[in-house]
Amino acid sequence: LAVGRQHLQIVTLLCSKDANVNLVDKDGDTCLHEALRHHTLSQLKQLQDVGDSGRLMNIFTNSNGYEKRPSVAIACTLVMHGADLSARNKKNQKPFDLCPDPHLCRMLTQKYIEYNREHNNDQQLSQNSSLTECLVCSDNERDTLFQPCSHVVTCHLCASRVKKCLLCKENIQTRIQIEQCKICSQRRASVMYKPCGHLIACEECAGLMEKCFVCRVAIDSIVSFNELCCRNNDNLSIKSETLTPPIPTSSNDVSDAVALARLQQQLQEIREQVHCPICMDRLKNMVFLCGHGVCQSCGDRVQECPICRKPIEKSIILYT
Repeated sequence: LAVGRQHLQIVTLLCSKDANVNLVDKDGDTCLHEALRHHTLSQLKQLQDVGDSGRLMNIFTNSNGYEKRPSVAIACTLVMHGADLSARNKKNQKPFDLCPDPHLCRMLTQKYIEYNREHNNDQQLSQNSSLTECLVCSDNERDTLFQPCSHVVTCHLCASRVKKCLLCKENIQTRIQIEQCKICSQRRASVMYKPCGHLIACEECAGLMEKCFVCRVAIDSIVSFNELCCRNNDNLSIKSETLTPPIPTSSNDVSDAVALARLQQQLQEIREQVHCPICMDRLKNMVFLCGHGVCQSCGDRVQECPICRKPIEKSIILYT
């Protein structure tokens, strides 16, 4: 009724109160059908009042005050609140079938695209917020990693109350509170490394490392925080057997295994002395005032020393 009477303020008020703009009347017309029909009638009335062809063309080409016309403003308001451009009435007509004005059709199409983009973004934000909400209290964000299932379902205050994971029902052996990213110390860690299962870096810093910063195990893949919050992540469970070396069976095997382990340890210590502790790939060529060093590629990205966590006041490039 408000559209039929061309009451723009009432239409705007109803739309702001989340009124259904796609309701149909006995003829199957939606509000947008009615709005564009009124717009066409107003255009036709103007054509009857115009005498010469110059003024006739001016009706369609003059954009001054075009959007302020009640019929145009009402149609735009309806589309910006979810009016369906593809709805058909009982005569099988879409709203644009009732509107020969190409300028208005283009305008409504653009506003329809903008509405869908904003609506999809709102839905995505709502889904993300529900994923990060603690399943127990619903007040705090999830910040505790359960092991061995590798699910994140509660905040640290509620984690102690849960004996089995709420997603997979597996017994909880370890509860790990998720801390700040160990590289930038600005954002919360949100990426898990596989196969070691450590969650120590944010999404922005995760790509800097080729080996885990904690255990030095090579990184095969990474798992996002949203995946950790979902039920379908059975493949995330930490398989200890993949990291455990085979047990030697004879005395010779034992001695060889001990010697090999000692050599590997020595090699690892040498690597840690000369290689960047962040990426574990490039040689150290930048030193901070605290005495610790990294490669220049990683050093340019951090604001705190990754070893002692002191703020970086000055860096020195080493040339060899």
